[in-house]
Amino acid sequence: MKEKKSKREWVKTFAIIFLAILLVLTLCSNTIQNYSLPEVSAQYVYSGTVTNKIRGSGTVVANDPYAVNTSQSRKIASVEVRVGDTVEKGDVIYTLEDGDSEELTEAKDKLKELQNAYESAIIEGGVSSSVTNDIEKNGTGDLATNQAKLAAAKARVEGLEAKVEKLQRQKDDYNDEYNNEGDKKKLADLQKLLKKAQDQLVIDEANVSDAETKYNDAKSAVSEKKKAIAEIEDIFDKIADVSSGEGAKLRDDYDGTEGKNLYDLEQELKDYKSDLKKLEEKQKKAKKTYDATVANKKATEANIANYEAAIENTENSIGGTQHSLSKQLSDAQAALDDAKEAYDKIREEITLKYGLEDKLDAIKAQEKEIAKLSEETVGGTIKAPIAGSIISLNYSAGQTINVKESNEVATIQKSGDEYSLEMSITNNQARLVNVGDEAEVSNSWYYSDVHARVKSVRPDPTNPSANKLVVFEVEGEGLSNGQTLNLTVGNRTGNYDMVVPNSAIKEDTNGKYVLRVLSKSTPLGNRYIAEKVEVTVLAEDDTNTAISGNLDSWGEYIITTATKPIDDGQQVRLKD
Repeated sequence: MKEKKSKREWVKTFAIIFLAILLVLTLCSNTIQNYSLPEVSAQYVYSGTVTNKIRGSGTVVANDPYAVNTSQSRKIASVEVRVGDTVEKGDVIYTLEDGDSEELTEAKDKLKELQNAYESAIIEGGVSSSVTNDIEKNGTGDLATNQAKLAAAKARVEGLEAKVEKLQRQKDDYNDEYNNEGDKKKLADLQKLLKKAQDQLVIDEANVSDAETKYNDAKSAVSEKKKAIAEIEDIFDKIADVSSGEGAKLRDDYDGTEGKNLYDLEQELKDYKSDLKKLEEKQKKAKKTYDATVANKKATEANIANYEAAIENTENSIGGTQHSLSKQLSDAQAALDDAKEAYDKIREEITLKYGLEDKLDAIKAQEKEIAKLSEETVGGTIKAPIAGSIISLNYSAGQTINVKESNEVATIQKSGDEYSLEMSITNNQARLVNVGDEAEVSNSWYYSDVHARVKSVRPDPTNPSANKLVVFEVEGEGLSNGQTLNLTVGNRTGNYDMVVPNSAIKEDTNGKYVLRVLSKSTPLGNRYIAEKVEVTVLAEDDTNTAISGNLDSWGEYIITTATKPIDDGQQVRLKD
């Protein structure tokens, strides 16, 4: 009996010892775990004031810069100014080397083309020397005289048309009285066929005109595409020429830094060549269509001639009166055709004279252009057209101006003009900015007392729903186009219900948030969990941030610092 009791005591003792050991191990493990947790500092959300300042930067841009242009591709002998220099109107910017420019050579070639075109128009139009001499001395003559010639020719046409109509009525009346039904029916059938053929000829002529226009358009499209391909291939040839200064510039232009690269240019050339094949096929089809319409028109004209001959033969068979009327009508129609031809000739002659006068005017204008360009070939300079400061110089000594790419050689900021600067801010920040606000410029003393003032606030084109673009007027000595300035604007103080230290604000891809501390009771004490709460920043200054979100305006405990990065739902340890 005593032996059984002893065993029960031993089991009881062992159980007590085991539980004690388990309790000690649990306490130790919790202690070790606590020391492995991130240690955080936290602070209650409070209400208070925040002085909001918006900081940002932007690039200084000259307002209404003045482009200095030239009309000739000339080689630069020397550059007389530097970027930032102040110039007066008439000061020399570039000195040019002597010699004919490419534009002068082209102008002379164009004059030759105009002269050839003028002489060709005279020969093709069959214009006599007396007419050309009169045009060169007196022009096309009095408009009223030309109009009187046309009016007289038109009156003759109208008179003959009336005569033809009268004879046609007489003939029709005679046909109605004619008793030979067989010949009458035959004649009527032939006239119907002739009328149908004449109507078809009108359609055929319209078809020929339309097909010719489409064919010419197709040829023009092929020519323009070939020209575009030649221009790109010329660029590649120039780039391949390592000894050419122009080739070096093109290689710089197509190095990819400005969005232009040789791959895109090569792809564009391939696309153009592919387009050219399609256009040439289209031209081939248009030519085929045009040839078919011309053939149709000739066939219709042959039919008309056949019908007219058949009608004449039938009329001859009807009798003398019928034949006589037909002959009179035919003669009247021939006279009408001659009158119309005379009218067209007078009109064409007058039109030709006006065309020749236009060509003469073009020749005289080209001669003046050559004279102007010739004056600039010796001792040439490019001068400042206005007073101001040099913003940019596009060429250096030894380079050749290429006006085909751009005729702008320099840019001047007008004297007295202000500069501007743009800065993008959020819509919430924009509520703190008003037109007329003065901005603080970092290190403004470095730029000789620079001042910046808000000129306008408008939606930011890059993100109009969320951002505003603040435009500043900037003035002060030492400024130049392209400088970057750091600005502070929108200094406003406000009272807010929820304020936290700046260190409490976190940000991820979803936006800004804070981590609040949640306390959970356990048998071994309180456990602290970090919970992510998304917030909206209302205002901020150098130390504090005003926020809104799913938080109580008081009583919330917000993490400000931590020894390790913290995730949403992670257990933390409060700093003592």
